[in-house]
Amino acid sequence: MWKREGEGEERKGLAGFMAFKTLVEKGVWEWIEVNRPAFAFNTLLLDTVFGECLDPKGQGIPSTAGMARWVWENSHVEMLNLMQPQWFVDCRDAGRLFVALLATTPVVDRERIFGFGARYSFHRVAEILKELYPEHADKMAKVKDLGWDQTEVPNERGAELLARLGQQGWRSLEESVKENAESWLKLEQQG
Repeated sequence: MWKREGEGEERKGLAGFMAFKTLVEKGVWEWIEVNRPAFAFNTLLLDTVFGECLDPKGQGIPSTAGMARWVWENSHVEMLNLMQPQWFVDCRDAGRLFVALLATTPVVDRERIFGFGARYSFHRVAEILKELYPEHADKMAKVKDLGWDQTEVPNERGAELLARLGQQGWRSLEESVKENAESWLKLEQQG
């Protein structure tokens, strides 16, 4: 894999991971087109996922939810500063989208659903955490302000599916970060 001068291993690994996910999805869609199975098939494209961790003691604070914790712990700051502003989805919205794809009528079939609730950046995550926990603000990571994602994404269909389950709109970044933080604080209390 190529590497730009001065580029760290973290970025190199992320690029490979994202490319792999794209190739897998492309391959599955090609298989679906050729084989035309009788079952419904969809892909749910999730970006960063924040929100309440269901079992912090048993599973820890994994994946991107754990990256929000890095802000709190002032760890892996170099990695956080590599993460460009993008879109996120709350874990509850993601779960509801899976249910909507599997168990609602009319059946959803052969669709790519963008589970992208709202824009975020780790700089904004840090601001939210500092607003929620001002007594801890000086211990948190100083994350670079890399701006705001300006892309538009086709997330309307995801919002329609959430509405099938009685939810109007996406959960906010503020709600998700708050519940994410409550998960790791609960874990710290459990020791």
